[in-house]
Amino acid sequence: GEKKEVTINLRAAVTAMNSTTTAAAQSTFVEGVLAPLSGTIHKLVGTKIRTNMKVGGKWVIPGNVSAKINGEAVKEVAQQISLDQLTTNPKRVSIQVNASNQAVEYSDVDLVNEVILPAIQNAIEQIVNLWMFSTTAIAGSNGGAFVGTKNTVTAAAATPTYKEIQKLVGTIRKNKVKNDGTFAFVMSSMMAADLRATSRDAGSGRMIIENDAIDGIPVFETEDIENGNTGVPKYIDFGRYSDYLIGQFGNVRFRVDDSSADVASADLIYWTVNMDMDQKVLRPEAFGLLTTKTA
Repeated sequence: GEKKEVTINLRAAVTAMNSTTTAAAQSTFVEGVLAPLSGTIHKLVGTKIRTNMKVGGKWVIPGNVSAKINGEAVKEVAQQISLDQLTTNPKRVSIQVNASNQAVEYSDVDLVNEVILPAIQNAIEQIVNLWMFSTTAIAGSNGGAFVGTKNTVTAAAATPTYKEIQKLVGTIRKNKVKNDGTFAFVMSSMMAADLRATSRDAGSGRMIIENDAIDGIPVFETEDIENGNTGVPKYIDFGRYSDYLIGQFGNVRFRVDDSSADVASADLIYWTVNMDMDQKVLRPEAFGLLTTKTA
């Protein structure tokens, strides 16, 4: 089937700009960053996105309540629903690029809209994606969905067996984590390629991954799970992604500078983006990690 890439898509049309059109371009860029972010990642794995949050805001985690069977006319006792809260700790995500006025003016393409701004948006996509899926915490963050998870399975070989993958799923399901439609496997493209060519058993002729899914649960591919590690495939993430939140706080600060003294003296244009974001696991029991044997 068609390979599915786990990518947070921030692309949108933007206007050409200089110092006189910065305000309009900033508005367009901010809308282009935030609106697709909400839709695309939810469409892929069900992650919740909240934008324009207040610094110091908290995510509420509704607690569990239980029903029971009572006899006739037995008075029910009200249960206090627990509303635990996760405190947010926004981190600054930033990027700055520059180009000469000559490059912008004399390029055969619309350098700003076709090259520079898409590069900025791609860079933001990549850091948010890496933050979420890397199995080791990236610098400046507290880690994403799978850093430090206690729900782990270790495979006996470089390619996990169908039984070992089922053990990973069972490790999550035994915590009474139900599939609300956002269960998903995430792995590198090499791991997925191995599992598409690996039989479930000796006789059925079925492969572990079929139609980009394992037992109907979708498989998504991203190299961010390995975070630069080389060698044999090492990890499979599994979880219920509705229990993971990405938050963006306050305004996205987007600035174009072609007139300050240092910039003007070199005849450069600088584009700078700063935004505050946080990512949190709502329920640690909903995420697990399979690690393969590497030697």
